[in-house]
Amino acid sequence: MENTEAYILAESEKLFMKFGIKSVTMDDIASQLGMSKKTIYTYYKDKNELVVKLIAKMLHEDECAMAKTTSDADNAIAEVFLCMDFLKDKRLFWETNLDTIDPQLHKQYIIERVFERGHWHQWIELVKNYSLFDIKNALQNARSLDAKTMYFASNYFEIPLHTMRCFTQKL
Repeated sequence: MENTEAYILAESEKLFMKFGIKSVTMDDIASQLGMSKKTIYTYYKDKNELVVKLIAKMLHEDECAMAKTTSDADNAIAEVFLCMDFLKDKRLFWETNLDTIDPQLHKQYIIERVFERGHWHQWIELVKNYSLFDIKNALQNARSLDAKTMYFASNYFEIPLHTMRCFTQKL
């Protein structure tokens, strides 16, 4: 039973990371898992409970990682700086285990996330690591971008709005 619950959480996390919590349905999760929604509902009463449990799990993992990070500090000031470094890496990908991200395999997710939440210097890093084609393609195929990011991407990269997946889904 515990293995099934952990499996549901792990696979749900992958879907949420790739498409966003709002976009993923219980049908999507059931399909990804190869099991019925009824089975999932024996562990979680609804998607909200599943998300809450997943976030609690992730916060616990971060708490453990932070404790390990700060245990290396020689003094309180060093501990504060170690905490700042740890959190800096978590800003863009707060819900992601950074050790499991493959830059090529997860480029869609990375590009979307950096464009929506990143700063200019992170955009520059993106351009250094991905081709213009990859960036345009990822933005064009994004399932959900906020309106500001969508309109910026359309104008800056000359992507017609009607060809952007996130725009056509809003219609």
